[in-house]
Amino acid sequence: MVIDVIIPVYNGGRYIKRCVESVIDNSFLCKKKASVRITVIDDGSLDNTNIILQQLKNDYEKLKVYDQPNSGVSAARNLGIESTDGDYIIFLDADDWLPENAILNLANLAFDTQADVVFGKHSYCVGGCPVNSIVSGGLVFHQSGIINQYEDYFLARITPGIRAKMFKRDLFKHLRFPKARIKWEDLAVVPALLAKADRIAYVDKCVYYYSAHFNTTVHDFLYRCDVFDVFRSLKILKTNLVDMWRYDDFRKEFRSMVVMHALFRVENIVTWIDTSKTKKEELIKSILDRLDRIYPNWRNDPILTDPEKKIQDSLFNLTVKKYL
Repeated sequence: MVIDVIIPVYNGGRYIKRCVESVIDNSFLCKKKASVRITVIDDGSLDNTNIILQQLKNDYEKLKVYDQPNSGVSAARNLGIESTDGDYIIFLDADDWLPENAILNLANLAFDTQADVVFGKHSYCVGGCPVNSIVSGGLVFHQSGIINQYEDYFLARITPGIRAKMFKRDLFKHLRFPKARIKWEDLAVVPALLAKADRIAYVDKCVYYYSAHFNTTVHDFLYRCDVFDVFRSLKILKTNLVDMWRYDDFRKEFRSMVVMHALFRVENIVTWIDTSKTKKEELIKSILDRLDRIYPNWRNDPILTDPEKKIQDSLFNLTVKKYL
């Protein structure tokens, strides 16, 4: 089994060494189960990222570095996919890193179950210290093993983020990240990969350390994206599902995803955007008006009303309650 770890990086000189070395350490721990290769896509960095990467190449022969003009994370991931040919792919952001035995735990379960996708828990890290280990989306699993992606609104409730997941390469045939620079680009692709998979397995371990830079996240949200990108990502997701002949299988869940991710943007506006109350209400009204046009009965969606499928995020429920 060959596992390619793809790392896009832009001006990541502060973090890239920790990130790459965590993969190198993992590769030494799982030699018997898997050969691990690292592919870093330098997306036009202007700092010392490339110097650090060249130094790391001297220490690890299976590290490859590709340079591209600044084109965004989606383009970098796509280049990584096209530049590798292993059996499985793990995506890792440059400011995040892997816990000890993360790849081994994923590889062992993939080897034992022949799963197309293996996912696990991730820990939010503040100042380099892990805070908790969770499976995002309010999903709870009690043991490792094969899960049924057709039950419990799995596709709608599992986080659409790329982290803490390992994908069989075959799933990317005819499927890539959006070419346009849009926010929430994972949402356009990850649910499609999960829907395409015949077998999905869960490993009850933390397999990813996610570095939470709250100030950076808020800044990116406020100044580098359009809240309506969420609808653009969802439109691409629908096209992907239709092209794979899987849309009919997940039609109800897709509807719930539209409702849920639109309302998450409402939460973002309420909690993050630094603007007048009037402007906030205008943005929120625009999102809700679009939901009304798409799904007039969206307030009765199971993701909001069914106790077994309802979103469990307390902040979400508190901030959007007045709009339901």
